[in-house]
Amino acid sequence: VPNAVSYGSAISACEKSCQWPTALELLGMMVTEAVVADVIACSTAISACGRALQWQQGLILLRNMVDWVVAPNQVTYSATMTAFGRSSEWQKALDLLDALQSRSAAPNE
Repeated sequence: VPNAVSYGSAISACEKSCQWPTALELLGMMVTEAVVADVIACSTAISACGRALQWQQGLILLRNMVDWVVAPNQVTYSATMTAFGRSSEWQKALDLLDALQSRSAAPNE
């Protein structure tokens, strides 16, 4: 029976091979099958989207984390900003950084 660790490993393999659709599919399967989608799996899937220049999908995933009751952390925000940067969406990265600073979430130093 797949668990969070096995799903996380598969999502990580997808991230390394730029298979962002499969990474998102696996994350969706976790939610559907009541396997807890943790911050690591979500951050890795966002990173997979970023590698493939699919920043929009990464941003959707960041927003979905709230519905899944998964709290984003610095790694999650960094992966999202990196996804923006890879797609030359630097203004979106700065906007996210500003939003984090206004919420007193400390960015990576």
